[in-house]
Amino acid sequence: MDKIDLIEKIRNGHTELERALGGLSPEQLENSFVPGEWTVKETLVHLSGWERTLIEDHARWKRGEPLTELQGQSGVDAFNAELLKAAGKMSLGQVLDEFHSSFRALTDWMEDLEPEDLSLPFMYGMSLEEFIAEDTYKHYGEHLYLIGRHQKK
Repeated sequence: MDKIDLIEKIRNGHTELERALGGLSPEQLENSFVPGEWTVKETLVHLSGWERTLIEDHARWKRGEPLTELQGQSGVDAFNAELLKAAGKMSLGQVLDEFHSSFRALTDWMEDLEPEDLSLPFMYGMSLEEFIAEDTYKHYGEHLYLIGRHQKK
């Protein structure tokens, strides 16, 4: 996939998230209606955190520095726990601002990416393109179900 198509997929995936969020009240954004399930607010912090880490890791990669490699599922779980902890300290307004800000940073970063970098090995045996897909539009799709569940409450 070329850079323009990748950016379009990311934008389309984010538009789906925005559309789903538009139908939710502040209560639906901040409260979990299923015990143990993340709130939409927490999910937005989660998505933003992974976007920011992707951008930061790419900068490290370009400088030849070590990347944020999470050791297996326990490493991913620990990273997600830190994001959830951060969500608890943020107001809904701050979370929504960060959600929009991180996406703007992501799209600006994507616009500046060298197209030939997309096919290069990046992390965990994936090319940069594959890694971007995992942390953006594929990731958005994984969490759309949660937002849909809150719309029905």
